[in-house]
Amino acid sequence: MKKKRLDNAGYSLLEVIIVAAIIALVTGLVIMSFGALNTRKLDECAKKLKMGLETNRVTNMGKLSASVSVYVDGQGYLVLEEDINGEINTKRVGDSGLTYKYSFNGVENSVPQVSNKITIRFDRNSGALKPQETNKFIDYFLIELDGIDMKVSIDKLTGKVSVD
Repeated sequence: MKKKRLDNAGYSLLEVIIVAAIIALVTGLVIMSFGALNTRKLDECAKKLKMGLETNRVTNMGKLSASVSVYVDGQGYLVLEEDINGEINTKRVGDSGLTYKYSFNGVENSVPQVSNKITIRFDRNSGALKPQETNKFIDYFLIELDGIDMKVSIDKLTGKVSVD
């Protein structure tokens, strides 16, 4: 009777290194894709906020009475409420998982709930940002998620809205 030779001593060092490299590569790709998803949420919210503010500014310069209010609804979504000649249009511009802040004359605060809306108005002639109170202006909105943030700034002299 023949004896079967059993010399399965395990995996070679080269095989272990290759498997470890593949696992590291896949892990890195997964981590990068989660980061891209977070950045996409922030980017989408910032673009929608910018577009809403710019549209309201242009509408107001077109001689319609227009203002826009910003607040966080009860479910945590950032909401733009446009008032154009008394007609109110409300739209969500951000996800509920994001953190929303604004700067008012250099002091940063959380964007308020619906009862304390931030109302923004632009000058009809120049498009410049109108002050909230005596010479106090909204500087920017800050949108945050997991240590990443995007800033939507409003230039008080020109009313130009930009995403930083």
